[in-house]
Amino acid sequence: RNRNALLQMRNLRKRHPSLRIKLFANATCSPNCIFHYWHRSIQHVVCGGEYTKTGFTKKKHPLWCHSLSSSPEDFIKLSFIRPEDAAYYIKERFADELKICYRNFASEHLLKMCKVYTDGYYSGDLHDICRFMTVPGYKYIVNNNAFPKNFLTHVISCDHECNSCRYCKRVGFKVVVVQRTGDMDREDYEC
Repeated sequence: RNRNALLQMRNLRKRHPSLRIKLFANATCSPNCIFHYWHRSIQHVVCGGEYTKTGFTKKKHPLWCHSLSSSPEDFIKLSFIRPEDAAYYIKERFADELKICYRNFASEHLLKMCKVYTDGYYSGDLHDICRFMTVPGYKYIVNNNAFPKNFLTHVISCDHECNSCRYCKRVGFKVVVVQRTGDMDREDYEC
């Protein structure tokens, strides 16, 4: 969601027309994660658990970038693309296609994720399609219907001056519902 980087990629493609640009649609790595490149190459392909017909089966997996904070604003700062915003990236030629992460999920769930991005609309908990961070003892619901209409316009032009802007904080408290579920072992993080 970095407009300057997207413009650079688009300009690179103008010089190299055969270049194809693919963006992860439902990737959720933290912006300053020291494992960013590993997550992009491995983690977002295979999650620390898998979806089966009976639901998500968690496997222990230390996602330290997700464990550093549990503030609602941190969800907004993650690198996901909302289904409602997917067409913008294609229309503006920032990408040729969007990729869906987590190949090890059950086919039914992958089809659901593909459908919501193709339809450009999702009325549920974004955690269902983006696998946001989880923190022991808490459940987070990211209400896709509660995002402001100008969300894409704001985040794509973000200058990352968080202390003065506070946009993500305002949106986070509006769209993220935090529920206490009890204490869990600190190593039980899910992706």
